[in-house]
Amino acid sequence: MDMKIRRRVWKKRRRRRELRRRIIIAVGMLLLMAAIILGGMYWMSKKGNQNTSPGPSGIPGIENHIDENAAKEPTLEYEPNQESGNGEDPLDTGKNSPQGDVDKETESTNKEEDGKGKDGKGKDGKGEDEKGEDGKDEDNKEEVVGEDTGTEFYEADESYFDDVLFIGDSRTAGFEMYSGLNNATFFADKGIDVNNIYEKTPIKQKGKNVTILEALKGKTFGKIYIMLGVNELGWVYDSIFIEKYSKLIDDIQQIQPKAKIVIESIIHVTKEKSDADKIYTNKIINSRNKLIKKMAEDKKIYYLDVNEVLTDKDGSLYADASKDGIHLNKQYCLILKEFLMKNTIK
Repeated sequence: MDMKIRRRVWKKRRRRRELRRRIIIAVGMLLLMAAIILGGMYWMSKKGNQNTSPGPSGIPGIENHIDENAAKEPTLEYEPNQESGNGEDPLDTGKNSPQGDVDKETESTNKEEDGKGKDGKGKDGKGEDEKGEDGKDEDNKEEVVGEDTGTEFYEADESYFDDVLFIGDSRTAGFEMYSGLNNATFFADKGIDVNNIYEKTPIKQKGKNVTILEALKGKTFGKIYIMLGVNELGWVYDSIFIEKYSKLIDDIQQIQPKAKIVIESIIHVTKEKSDADKIYTNKIINSRNKLIKKMAEDKKIYYLDVNEVLTDKDGSLYADASKDGIHLNKQYCLILKEFLMKNTIK
């Protein structure tokens, strides 16, 4: 009798152990399935983010605008703090090799005082015969600086830039490197546009990386020069571009109410670059510059067409001004500097 009772107790215990084992296995399987599902969802979300447009997030109408050629445009990824003492031009990524001719470019510095004097051109980079030509590539023509804005420009020396702030992308960063304007302030970084300028933190203040607009609160400036727009050339809608640009100007004026704002035109690209690319074209640049000029007129701020001194008679950036067709080399940064000094505001 005792033996039967013991067997029953043993069977019950064995059934309970088996039940516990099955429960543990079932719970483990459920946890494993949940982990697989969550991992798959995370992987899909990461993959989805990688396929989104490189344009500003959350802005409707901005397509995946970097085509195969544009995606290989490393020059827009210029590091402004990069040292150039090793003889390499960080703006020249066409061959990604030592520049080699930076010193040669300085040989023409004296001639730059007259703005390409060897070609018989004045400070605007154009001869009298070129200014009088009509009917040549009208899409690449731009209006003369300040003609319709009611603004006046004056000549000054380098001390004019003591209270000047330059805001821009890699083109402005290159100008900082080559212009020699050590008394000016530069808030510039690769890839900056009128939308991500609110998010990127390229400026270091008090040991902390901050946005350009946050950095604006740290010092009062007399004049603020802004050149943006090349990184936005692939945006589908002009209206979104100019709306974002206009809002940026409003926000800058709110932070720096006493500063005079000067909007610089988007610099043209070379004819070779414009003809070979779908995004970086002078036709698109001219269209955007018209909107920028109209915005400046509406806001009663200054608009400065720097292309007046940087482009040929057909409205393209001089072929010898850039190795990648977009960013100015040292010689033309100095020409631009001279132009700015001859077209200052009071």
